[in-house]
Amino acid sequence: MAVQLGRCVTFEARLVTTVPESGVEDVLSPVEELYTQKTVELLVLAKLHNPRSDMRRHWFLTPEAFFDRISAMRDMWQKWMLEQVMGQLHVKSDPFWSKPDTDIIGKSYMYLASLCYQVEISQWLPIVDVFGVKQGELRVQLTATEMDYTTKLRPTSNPEAILGQKLFFVLRIEQARGLMESANKNVYIEYTFSDDEGMHKTGVASGKKFDPKFGEEHKFEVTVTENMLRYLQKDAICFTVNGEADDVDEDDIAEATQMELPPETFEFFMSVDWQDSSSGKGMPFNPDMDAAEPGFTLNQSTAHKLVFAIAQSDKNFKIVKLVRGMLGNFRDQSGKVWEASWMPCMISKQSRLDEHQPWIAELEVNQLPAALNTPDAIGRIFFVDLKCEVDEVERLALEEPLNLLKKITIQVQAKGAAALVDVDSGEQQKRFKRTALLQEVYMGQWEVSNEAVNIAMTELRTQDDSGSQDIMKKLDDDVGRLQTIMVDEQRRQVEDLSTRLLANGIDVGVLNQLGVVPDEMMGGGDDKMAALTQQKNKAEDDAARALKEKVALEQEVAALKARIKQLEANMTAGEAASQRIHSLQKQLKSSKQLKGENGDGSKACVVS
Repeated sequence: MAVQLGRCVTFEARLVTTVPESGVEDVLSPVEELYTQKTVELLVLAKLHNPRSDMRRHWFLTPEAFFDRISAMRDMWQKWMLEQVMGQLHVKSDPFWSKPDTDIIGKSYMYLASLCYQVEISQWLPIVDVFGVKQGELRVQLTATEMDYTTKLRPTSNPEAILGQKLFFVLRIEQARGLMESANKNVYIEYTFSDDEGMHKTGVASGKKFDPKFGEEHKFEVTVTENMLRYLQKDAICFTVNGEADDVDEDDIAEATQMELPPETFEFFMSVDWQDSSSGKGMPFNPDMDAAEPGFTLNQSTAHKLVFAIAQSDKNFKIVKLVRGMLGNFRDQSGKVWEASWMPCMISKQSRLDEHQPWIAELEVNQLPAALNTPDAIGRIFFVDLKCEVDEVERLALEEPLNLLKKITIQVQAKGAAALVDVDSGEQQKRFKRTALLQEVYMGQWEVSNEAVNIAMTELRTQDDSGSQDIMKKLDDDVGRLQTIMVDEQRRQVEDLSTRLLANGIDVGVLNQLGVVPDEMMGGGDDKMAALTQQKNKAEDDAARALKEKVALEQEVAALKARIKQLEANMTAGEAASQRIHSLQKQLKSSKQLKGENGDGSKACVVS
């Protein structure tokens, strides 16, 4: 619908992964949280892209909110198709648009292990969105200090020495950079530390900036318990980067599609081929059987198959169903009629290979008429009429079937006398081309009706919906990117801390012993990795099953809403008709009374 209205917006279902944050009591690293605690939510991703300016933005809708909009989308589409009246764009009532609002650009993770060793760390952290795509970088500094939050502490090789003591540190959020194609307007940062209540938040970097600067210091004082020590050694602060996107203009980008009207005259190019029913081989074809017509040789007392091909020049309004086929009016070259009655032929198969191919129907001709199975008919050339009825045409509601009539030329031979031939697809196409006949069917002038729009809407609803596998594949790709970038970033930060510790004469092996790096990253953790992978697979299976059930339920709800709307429309039309009938009844009664008073002798009945 959006494409036909000339809109630059697309909608697609996406499974969005969220990584929760563990607390001090149940410490997990962000990587472990991704493997074992992640949640998956079904959302509708709306993408707005102006191809001229290359500006773009996106937003998410819940399935419930999206389905609530579908009815308004259909109303806007139907109003355009019926009346060529376009609704106002980029206003609250526009169902294809949402006002730009603050959204999450991505998240960054700063591991806290440096505080255990009292080493100052300054990092450019990748900002990663829900699809595992890097959107930019965030500059953060972490410094352990004395009580004055100014004097830096000396690095230590024994983190357990701070147990039971106060730990003072300063967190500096300096700036972001590289926010090129993201929501980089009025950017600010939010984060939580440990089990603190509420969210810590920076000021807003006003305006649209690729490298918004914050320059903020947040000071912390914590008592290092055993739980807190584990939290500092293993966990990280998650920074959520928020911003707004500029709206994307859609005016004069693409031209809306008008409802295409059928032609007044339909052109059908009809061709035939004959086959032997038992063997499937072709009957002999003679391009010069008659002075004006090519023809086929058929055997007496033999079952044949008539292959009827119908091609059309229109890309739309194509045949989709034939309901009846008949052969009749068998006459020889002199014009003598041998059999005038119509012989019904069962249509055993009909289909179209693709949208560029003709509609092909196979008619079973069990035997020729009795008059053509006599010795007098052998060797004679006959003309026979093929009549078929077209019951369904794409996007049209036919009041009665279309009748197609084609003249066919045949020569009759004794049973088994006509030699069968192998006919491949290329040869059959040649036969179709030589026997092609154009029939024009005048249909008159058309106008767009509610029924035609409803048929077009039905076609939109029945378009290919085999996208559930694509949704799951995209989820796997998103999670794979998240895993890669989060594991790489954890390893990078650990290596950076190790380098700083080595510079101060501290053995980096202590890091591994304290579990800063998960077992699966340092080796020797195959069992744990297998368990995590099993949990991951189970979570994804559960998500897939939940998605399938949710989509089925939402489709059922949407169908019920559409049915309710249709019933309401029918009731409204019925009430209007009832009021009209009631008005006519009153007029008839009044007329009868008036004529009775005038004494005109009228015998008109009164409708009651």
